[in-house]
Amino acid sequence: MIDALSATVTNQDLTDKDNFAGCQQLESAMRTTYYLEQPLQRLAVAVLTTLVANVKDDIEKARYLNDLSNRLAESGDHPGGLKVIQRSVKIYSELDADNRAACGPDLAGSLNTLSVRLAESGDRPGGLKAVQRAVDIYETLAVDNMAVYGPDLANGLNTLSVLLVESGDRPGGLEAIQRSVKIYEALAADNMAVYGPDLASSLNNLSVDLAESGDCRGGLKAIQRGVDIREELAADNMAAYGLYLASSLCNLSVRLVESGDRPGGLKAIRRAVGMMEPFAIAGTVYADQFEVMKQWLAELEANKD
Repeated sequence: MIDALSATVTNQDLTDKDNFAGCQQLESAMRTTYYLEQPLQRLAVAVLTTLVANVKDDIEKARYLNDLSNRLAESGDHPGGLKVIQRSVKIYSELDADNRAACGPDLAGSLNTLSVRLAESGDRPGGLKAVQRAVDIYETLAVDNMAVYGPDLANGLNTLSVLLVESGDRPGGLEAIQRSVKIYEALAADNMAVYGPDLASSLNNLSVDLAESGDCRGGLKAIQRGVDIREELAADNMAAYGLYLASSLCNLSVRLVESGDRPGGLKAIRRAVGMMEPFAIAGTVYADQFEVMKQWLAELEANKD
């Protein structure tokens, strides 16, 4: 579907407001895709830029800005991603002052994205402040409707955990990620296809936090479960989930080596490097991750005896 729509849109002028409907269709299809290859990332940025420039409704504009921030960051433009998410938060904040019930969830979503962009730019205190606001909003919403807002709360707790740990509050970070995993566990029990990717992501972070808190066995158990979930997802769609499986395999390698299983760790990181290579395009975040993986592999191979 994306290929057919993109062929139509790219044959037209993306800056042409008459192409607005086509851009909306393509953006909707892209938003439900877990991973976009680099050519489609560039197209997504162009499509979202067109939508932001031409949409009249403020709520829609703020949502497009949030999505544009994520696509810019994926393509390596972190300053651009930060600039547009700040615009999104500003719009939602002004709307939320008049209608918290309608705009609160969207404001929280943009605050969560803002926290990630700020942390990427080096402003971890600012990122932590933003995600704490987001989690506070989601906590209030989830009290009355966990089925609807539980996934957003779990995602916010995942981000909060990372920033708490980076700020030096490891116990707080561990508590947050344990809550995130618990929520995703309940959601995935009913719908693994939808919530499995997020559960695996939280398990990946839980593994790191447990190991760094001294619970290496718990860290290994968590990442083994995360790898199992991502193995199943990648078996059906390697293009979408391969790079995430590679990330979990890298984490698994570290945990195995820590537990004394160096051969197992070497096997896992070899798989991770081979799996990550197709995604490691220069200038993207994946290229940086790939270099880290290669360095870990080189270290293990140099000391495998």
